[in-house]
Amino acid sequence: MLIDAHVHLYPVFDRVRFFAAAVDTLAAAARALGAPAGPGGIFLTETVRDDAFAELAAGRGVPHGWRVERPEQDDCALRLHGPAGAVLLVIAGRQLVSAEGLEVL
Repeated sequence: MLIDAHVHLYPVFDRVRFFAAAVDTLAAAARALGAPAGPGGIFLTETVRDDAFAELAAGRGVPHGWRVERPEQDDCALRLHGPAGAVLLVIAGRQLVSAEGLEVL
């Protein structure tokens, strides 16, 4: 499974385009690497001001044509199902910035 481990989902983003691009980009990367086809995933990198994961988990901000599934075994993961059978795993993540300016994900 291919994962993009540093993804920001800001409120100004068009979520239909955002999720379609995530699925397409991960599928293209899998093809280029000769990896098996299958769902890819994104790790959200959210600051203290952002909580897109909680919004999606509550069913808010889910783009038209997509639905959210919450795996019972993991409160920090969502499985999004989209048009044409698209599937995208979304993992909750945080970004902290140290006093020295180091970003910790």
